[in-house]
Amino acid sequence: MYRHLVASAGQKPYELEVSVDETEQPTSHAEHIYIASELRRSGVEWVSLAPRFIGRFEKGADYIGSIASFESDLADMLHRPPVWSV
Repeated sequence: MYRHLVASAGQKPYELEVSVDETEQPTSHAEHIYIASELRRSGVEWVSLAPRFIGRFEKGADYIGSIASFESDLADMLHRPPVWSV
């Protein structure tokens, strides 16, 4: 898909967000690292990776779920070394 986007865009600017947030289960930290690593290995240039977090985010609604669980999960993810610096 990325290669098709690159070929189709030609000289036009574009940004790619990789979204895996439309799943039933939250994206584990290992899955997040694996996806980012594979994108890097494959040479995909992306600006954003949207994992599926704990709880739910819905358009026009506040966060639905445990704020404490979300904050803890996000803090744990943010304290891991970035994949691109490994």
